[in-house]
Amino acid sequence: MKWGTAVGFLLFAIMLCQLSCAETHTVRLDGSFLSDKDTVIAGYRADIGAKVDMQCRDTDGKIWDLREIAHGDGFALLGASIRFYVEDAVGHNQYLIWRALDDKMHTFSMRSSGGNYLHAGWNMIDATALFSSWLEDNEPICGFALSCVGGKKGHGVIMRNRISFTVTFSTEEKMGLFSDDRISETEMLDGAFSLLEEGNVFLERYDYTADSLTTAIYPLGVPYYFGGHNENKILQVFYPLQESHYFKADRKYLCGFDCAGYTNWCLRQAGFEEHPDLDSILGRGSDSFFLDPKHPETWPYYCLPGDFITVTHGYDHVMIYLGTLRTFGFDADEVGEAAKYMDYPLVIHCGSNPFYYERYAEYLKEKGQRSITPTDGGVTVSIVMADNRMAQATKKAVWGTTYGYFSFNETPLLIFPLNDCTDFAWYCPSS
Repeated sequence: MKWGTAVGFLLFAIMLCQLSCAETHTVRLDGSFLSDKDTVIAGYRADIGAKVDMQCRDTDGKIWDLREIAHGDGFALLGASIRFYVEDAVGHNQYLIWRALDDKMHTFSMRSSGGNYLHAGWNMIDATALFSSWLEDNEPICGFALSCVGGKKGHGVIMRNRISFTVTFSTEEKMGLFSDDRISETEMLDGAFSLLEEGNVFLERYDYTADSLTTAIYPLGVPYYFGGHNENKILQVFYPLQESHYFKADRKYLCGFDCAGYTNWCLRQAGFEEHPDLDSILGRGSDSFFLDPKHPETWPYYCLPGDFITVTHGYDHVMIYLGTLRTFGFDADEVGEAAKYMDYPLVIHCGSNPFYYERYAEYLKEKGQRSITPTDGGVTVSIVMADNRMAQATKKAVWGTTYGYFSFNETPLLIFPLNDCTDFAWYCPSS
């Protein structure tokens, strides 16, 4: 009996060792497809000249072939997606019919980030089953096609013929880092991080990992202000134009950004178009296939830094996806109790944060401005989880809400819980 128990523990230890040896990587592959604008059918098939480049280069310059990686030790395909850009979509009731076929005429399901609808701008398709077939056969011999069906006013679609594949996998093979294994600098992320407070560990880690020189514009970070969209009014005193459970018409507050005011400011800083209103984003993708509220750890299989995620939890809220603790270059020893959640999604957003209340309450006290109500939040990096049960610690705000968080030196990493969210949508901005 003791020998059997010992063998069991040994096998369990070996399994844990194998898991710990597995590395997670994300690669991007380029491809092209042909489109027939008259019939609004786009196809991707080897026999019509479209192709995908299955090779990828790591940050050391070494070239890898994904088909060879797939036949190495411990390979597991975690997720794969297709991103393509629609210049224009005319008509009503347009929807996608995606088909993926192999040489034996097997059909693979391919889900869209926009449900049944094709939209102007970026669209994303779940291609996990298709890529699995490609990699098993060691040759991308599958084809796929989409059809757009218009409503009574007809239909028409203009699409770019370039297509981008994102593939996330784990492997026990020792490999170098790929560019998407670590967060990279972009103008939009520079702007997003610049509105955090001085000394924020994620601002510092972004600068270090992405080789950025971003600094905090406001020493205490930008406060949350309901209806705030004007950067020229930040830290000025106003009565709110809109009321919420916290912002009342008869109280004065320091102006800042609300969630959409913040994200649109980040877009403008990078020369991008502002995003649609949140109701429109939710309407175009409320059944986004990969935003599973019970398993947010799967979101990084499809999201890329700079993607927007919109949710409804009593009200609409928008966040910018950043990556994971792993893509920020943290190791398990650095993150302490959060080590089990290295691959959960991180977002940056302007929302509720009880630590902002304390910070700005002290600021107002030092300024002698006791008639001004402190903010209930501000620009924050959060980790997305199903609920607060995994939290290292909790903090109860003066307005009664309890927040879960992990402690990173002097920076609290708040949990953004999904248990009260009802709608989810993905959105990718365009310049």
